[in-house]
Amino acid sequence: MRSPRSHNSTTTRQKQPNPLSFGVLLKSLAISSLILAISSLILISLYIVFFDESYNYQPSSLLIRTFQKNFQATATRPHSHPPTNLSHIVIGMVGALKTLKHKTAYIKAWWRPNVSRGYLFLDRAPTSEFLPWPSSYPPFRVNEDVTRLKVYPKIANPIQVRIVRSILEIFREGDKNVRCYPLVAALSTKLDDCIERYSYSWFSDLTLHECLTDLGVILTEEKGLHQIDLRGDISGLLSSHPQSPFLSIHHLDTVDPIFPSMNRSDSINHLMKAAKVDPSRLLQQTICYHRPSNWSFSISWGYSAHIYENIIPRSTLRRPIETFSRWRNASRPFYMFNTRLPTKDPCRAPHVFYFDSIDHRVDGRKTKTVTTYSRVAPRGLVSCSSSGNHSADSITKIEVYTSPEFRLEMKGKDCCDIVHAADIHTTRVIHRSCMEGEIIA
Repeated sequence: MRSPRSHNSTTTRQKQPNPLSFGVLLKSLAISSLILAISSLILISLYIVFFDESYNYQPSSLLIRTFQKNFQATATRPHSHPPTNLSHIVIGMVGALKTLKHKTAYIKAWWRPNVSRGYLFLDRAPTSEFLPWPSSYPPFRVNEDVTRLKVYPKIANPIQVRIVRSILEIFREGDKNVRCYPLVAALSTKLDDCIERYSYSWFSDLTLHECLTDLGVILTEEKGLHQIDLRGDISGLLSSHPQSPFLSIHHLDTVDPIFPSMNRSDSINHLMKAAKVDPSRLLQQTICYHRPSNWSFSISWGYSAHIYENIIPRSTLRRPIETFSRWRNASRPFYMFNTRLPTKDPCRAPHVFYFDSIDHRVDGRKTKTVTTYSRVAPRGLVSCSSSGNHSADSITKIEVYTSPEFRLEMKGKDCCDIVHAADIHTTRVIHRSCMEGEIIA
């Protein structure tokens, strides 16, 4: 077991500024409650952005409740107004022209032209190779020159100040019918003073946290925001995601592609295939057991499926396998969550299957979604003898059946049944509502 540090991140002070990562949607917003209002509902915007009308998907009441819980203090709309949708959201992105060419694939994976609202802030105007500006990209803006600030000579990290001030520049765009701007409005009058007060700050997220603290805003932890201050293979983390809506993932260029045999952009596009069908279920972990075989199943919907040749407690399977490594020169403790070390023990090492395809079927009034997870490589271990030698080596695919009738409730129980026959190479996992008093162990 590992000791906690920060949620997917370490905050070790670095001596030199890092190059600005364009793949971050206002990276600084990922740590503190400022994101709850700064980008005006960016927490749920990715769910709405993922929505594809062809699937007739309706956001679950869970998402609305999550939003209402976090925004009720700053909501500007009377209760008589219609529910929030994508048209009420303005999304801010900050990037550098130097890295633009290699990063736009991440934005195109979720940006919906003529539907999404927002701006891409750059450090300088696009050069001829980007002109005319593609209509499939968010409209760009050039950030204001921070060297003109009175406090500029004292600023420790100008790049991070540019990120912070992009919030102010978004607000000055004056977009109409944008919800939850009160905090942004209050911050806009104090932001430059705050930057001067914390000019020594090396990180934009820390600066914004300090600014909001000065305004009396209390920090809100949102476990679905992933800054990913990690290195290497993060499949262990994504396969044991906390039961909280998956909202964002940053720093993708510092980790391996999240799917085997794919590059980073193709991996994100592949993940989006599931996100477009049911964004509220994406990466949510479901654990169930097949007692006849003494197998434990852990499903990270839309990403991976694991089979363990042993009955392993849910409390253990909730902890990510530490497939990743710490962020650069981070000091102990490295993470804000407990982990499991990888093992060669056949009774504790999983058979790993990755998301392969999704089939969304509408038959009359009934809707059914089937996600298929395929084995990429053999586990390479003997079977677990303590469980009766019920090897899962022959399983090549896992099909997971879900239905809107059984909506996943965050921080609650999500139950499933296993359908398996010894001579069949595909196992089925069928999600269902938990029965009253049902214990999953």
